[in-house]
Amino acid sequence: MSKITDPNLGHITKLALKAIENKKSKNTLALNIKKDFIECDFFSQFDLLERFISKNGQTSLYHLAKSNDPTQQFCCKVRNKREENTESDIFEKIRETDFSNEAYRLALSQHPNVMKFIECGLISGTPYMMCEWAPGQSLSNIIQTHEKEEFIFHHIAVLIRQLASAIEYMHSQGVCHLDIKPSNVIVCDDDTVKLIDFGSSRYTDKPETQIDVSLKYASPLYLGSGIAKTQDDVYSLGMLTAHLFIGASFNDEVYQNIIKGIRPSRIPKSVWQLIKSVLFHPRTHSYSAVSFSKKLTSLQLSSYHENNKKGVAIFKSTREDAFPFLALPSFFFHFKYILVVLFWASFAYSIPGYNKKNTLKSDMPPPSPLFAPSLEHPIKQNDLTLFLSQSPWEQKNTLAKISNDIPQLHAYQKAYQEQTSIFSQRYLKEESRLSKQQKSAQTLFAQVAEIRAGLVSLKESLKKENALSTTTKSGFISMMSALNKADATSLQITQYINLNEEALAELILKGNVPAVDKYLKAAWRHHQSNAYFYSQVISTRLLKQLITLANQDEKIKDHTQAIKNLQAAMLFLGNSPSLREKTKELTIAKNEHILFSTLTEKEIYPPEQLRKALQEIKKLSPEKFNELVALLTQISANAIEQSHKKTIPAQGALAVLSALNENKLEEKKNQKEQTQKRIQK
Repeated sequence: MSKITDPNLGHITKLALKAIENKKSKNTLALNIKKDFIECDFFSQFDLLERFISKNGQTSLYHLAKSNDPTQQFCCKVRNKREENTESDIFEKIRETDFSNEAYRLALSQHPNVMKFIECGLISGTPYMMCEWAPGQSLSNIIQTHEKEEFIFHHIAVLIRQLASAIEYMHSQGVCHLDIKPSNVIVCDDDTVKLIDFGSSRYTDKPETQIDVSLKYASPLYLGSGIAKTQDDVYSLGMLTAHLFIGASFNDEVYQNIIKGIRPSRIPKSVWQLIKSVLFHPRTHSYSAVSFSKKLTSLQLSSYHENNKKGVAIFKSTREDAFPFLALPSFFFHFKYILVVLFWASFAYSIPGYNKKNTLKSDMPPPSPLFAPSLEHPIKQNDLTLFLSQSPWEQKNTLAKISNDIPQLHAYQKAYQEQTSIFSQRYLKEESRLSKQQKSAQTLFAQVAEIRAGLVSLKESLKKENALSTTTKSGFISMMSALNKADATSLQITQYINLNEEALAELILKGNVPAVDKYLKAAWRHHQSNAYFYSQVISTRLLKQLITLANQDEKIKDHTQAIKNLQAAMLFLGNSPSLREKTKELTIAKNEHILFSTLTEKEIYPPEQLRKALQEIKKLSPEKFNELVALLTQISANAIEQSHKKTIPAQGALAVLSALNENKLEEKKNQKEQTQKRIQK
């Protein structure tokens, strides 16, 4: 049974299937395209419906449908293979990098109003990028279709609001689109607006030498500087708004008038004031994409509405109440985005012909990912070199500063991790020798102290004796022995700093070139390993030593001092999990000590401190608190009962029991207040 005759399918779906089958039956004649290897590879899983070649000829766009399910349609962008000897390898690399950067920026910018990214990779060395196919028509086609008519105002506002939501999200990810124009906006069949074509997109505040944008819509400051700013997209959004009010008559003459500040008659005055504030102050206006769209929506255009009652609809629905999301807060779009991403992920995984890594199955070698560090983000080599040359603490500060620039942060983190891994391996090879050197340094201090004491003793002996006695001679011998040991130790410590350029030059002139080469390489490895020790290893050892000292304080019940020491350690080492956990453990132990010392009357603490001890334990460990309350209640009750028999008041037990009762009353009071608040809400 044909899919078209299936009674379960709707009318629109049947029409779509019929159109697809018609295209499949005559695709050779209709498309008249020479099928290169990339098409042939895709034909094993997809049917080619249409092919478009970019103006510069560098990329091709394929409209594809799954062979076994034509309702699943995709858009595949492929970088065309260059003809032999037409470009140098360096320009080929630049094109590959630009293609992969486009894919990565699109992946970062995923939003309900941006075309859905599925995957990118290589097939037989050719880069490709797979996205959703958005059913609908471009805004430029809609404008041309209604050449002499005006659009309904609230439809313009809805379209700009949807685009603004996507643009704002892109900006939060550090991406600027920079080519917002009617042909890059798709109005889908379900009235959703999609922003497409990220070929001109750039990372915020990153200089670029290649600029490929539409001049009418591009900010003049971006064209002049080559550095993208978020305000540049708002400029394009303002120009697009003007185009929507003007319609198909937006030609070069109208554009020049707008640039000169002449208001087109179709643009209401209040809208023109908003557009002018953006166009004539490209980077000094105060609008974000969303605030611009909200301002546009809020304008009172009563006269325009009156003349616009029979305006043309951009969307299928002509009712204003069909677009309630105009009044929704911005977080709704992020929530909606999460749902769409989850749906699309499950949908992509369900597509036949895709494996778990979202790569196309074929007889060809598996695609290799384009997201290599060198292609993820257009980072200058000089910047990365400077970053890697910084000290570890400077590197950590740099990573903190760029934490909002996700692509750059990932690239720098990867480089940092690789560098640290290399240094770690080098350190492990040198660790034994470094350890011996550190012990020698400690020994040297003891040896020098011994020599100093011997000299003082010898001086006193010489004062008393005119001639050298046996004792004095023995002292001299001991000192010479100590000096020899100190000399040997100092040589070991200064092994890689005791030869200067003069000594090395002399060795070279004597023909000991291999020895000098070996010495310099060993010295370099030694100092690199030493640097790694002080930047990475020493902090771990310090942490271990500080916790050991805290344990020693805990043994002597000096919890307060131990906690102070750990807090001081946190100022230097940061709030590490082990320090945090140890501080929590000591704080609980300190408060338990207060409670049980009072209970046993070793030291009776004031009521305020007992209550505070209970509150701190409850806050840090509710489970521990419940066990402790049960134990304290039982012990207190037993102590009070025994005190009655002995007619001696159990002051400590009474104080602890009183604190426990007050804690219960406080809990009941808090619960009652919370209940009242819930009732009021």
